[in-house]
Amino acid sequence: MHWEQRFRSRAEQQEGLLAVHQLDEVDATTKHWHRAARNGRWELRSPRVLRLRGAPETEGSRVLAAVLDGGPTAALHGPSALAWLGMPGFTLRTIDVVRPRDVDGAPL
Repeated sequence: MHWEQRFRSRAEQQEGLLAVHQLDEVDATTKHWHRAARNGRWELRSPRVLRLRGAPETEGSRVLAAVLDGGPTAALHGPSALAWLGMPGFTLRTIDVVRPRDVDGAPL
C-alpha cells in the first residue's frame, strides 16, 4: 500500500488527522510527512499534526488535534476534560493538554 493510502487509512479513524509520532505505525518516514504537507491534499494543523483536506472540522477534531500535537503520552486535562465529558460550567474555548515531564511531541 502506498504511504498516502496508509496516511488516509489512519486519518479516517482519527477525525481526518495524523500525528508525526504515528509515522512508524503507518510505516512512513518524515520524508513522506513533508510530501503530504506540500501536496495540497493535506494541511498542517500544527508542526506535528496533519489534517486531510475536506475532513469535517468538528469540536472533536479540534480537541484531538490538540492531544495529538502533545505527543503519544498526551491527554486532555483539567477543565477541558470536564467539558469533553459534558460537565456543566466547562467549555472547550481553550484546550488544556498534559503530558509527562521531559517527554516531547516528537518535533520534526
